[in-house]
Amino acid sequence: MAIFWPILFIVSIITTLLFEEYKEQEIVSKLRNLETTEELIRIIISALIFAPLIEEIFFRKIIYSVCKRYLGVLTGIICSSILFATVHQNIYSFPILFTLSIALCIIYERDGSIISPIIFHFLFNLIMIILTFLS
Repeated sequence: MAIFWPILFIVSIITTLLFEEYKEQEIVSKLRNLETTEELIRIIISALIFAPLIEEIFFRKIIYSVCKRYLGVLTGIICSSILFATVHQNIYSFPILFTLSIALCIIYERDGSIISPIIFHFLFNLIMIILTFLS
């Protein structure tokens, strides 16, 4: 899992350079402009608990598994990752989310358990929240 962090960091830097004129995800904007502690708690619960659980079950356990069954591992990873990044509806975050999804599929494929991608997704979101506050 450690190999994916530098890759995600590099993709993030490249994305920032190439897509700087595009808007960031709405959730990031909300984090930057919080009005209440309650709003912060809702975003944190959503980003750190619900998103990793629901998205990993849906995109890895269901979508990737079906794509893999009919298209093979590599094409399954690519198709499910395109879908994952597209569902977030943000061109600025598309490259990093596509890369994240590839990493999550590889982790899922390697471990054969949905727990590992859920943990990695949680850590990714946690790091993004921390970096948003620091920037």
